[in-house]
Amino acid sequence: MAISQLFLIAFIYFIVKSTKHAWDYSVTISFIHFVLTCITTRAFPTSWPWWVTIIIATIIVSVVSELLCYFLHDLRDISTE
Repeated sequence: MAISQLFLIAFIYFIVKSTKHAWDYSVTISFIHFVLTCITTRAFPTSWPWWVTIIIATIIVSVVSELLCYFLHDLRDISTE
């Protein structure tokens, strides 16, 4: 799970490159993960550890990707030449 979240953070930073869209992509990917889980298991996830893990992972990915986009992309020096 941790490795997939790191790849998601890298995806958001390198592909999206937008601080204001970072949370949207992380929530969308988490929703897609939820749908695929329901399809694969043919059941609604009722385990509370699953929900806690997904919610915490989504929050962490959202915050870290926003910070990366903000500090490494949005705060670059603007060339005036």
